[in-house]
Amino acid sequence: MIEAPFVFAVGFTPSIAQINLRGRAQILGEKEEVSKLLDEHKQQKPPPIVIVQTISNAAMAESIILSRTIGVPPPLPPLPASTGPAQARPDTRYAT
Repeated sequence: MIEAPFVFAVGFTPSIAQINLRGRAQILGEKEEVSKLLDEHKQQKPPPIVIVQTISNAAMAESIILSRTIGVPPPLPPLPASTGPAQARPDTRYAT
């Protein structure tokens, strides 16, 4: 088992609140997987994306609950930027 410390920060725009979560994630796995993860950490490699996503998802859920408790809108992750041109929508008309 590995304990990985993390900090998850949520800022609001306009600046009405800020939520900061600090904790330790417990990572369990096969002995070989855990050893590989430790070796990669010693080589200054970033953690696997699955670990980062798991911690982020849990922290986001907790920050949504906290936002309700303190009376601010729930934090939403940033929307992805559009990658292509906008597609034309067909013109819909209804006859009456």
